[in-house]
Amino acid sequence: MSNEEHPLSPLEAKISQAYRVNEAVEDEQLEIEVRLNKIEGLKPLLPNRKYGQKRENLEFGISA
Repeated sequence: MSNEEHPLSPLEAKISQAYRVNEAVEDEQLEIEVRLNKIEGLKPLLPNRKYGQKRENLEFGISA
């Protein structure tokens, strides 16, 4: 077994890029939620988000 890295196929590169973009969006959303939760009285009005959890109502496993 070799430790050489093989170049990603075009499909693997697209998947990797989409994953990084999704992670960045989730990070930003979490930062916004933290700021909103600091506003007095607003937290109970916001939906409870489970970042990185699979959606229960979908046939395929994707992160929401």
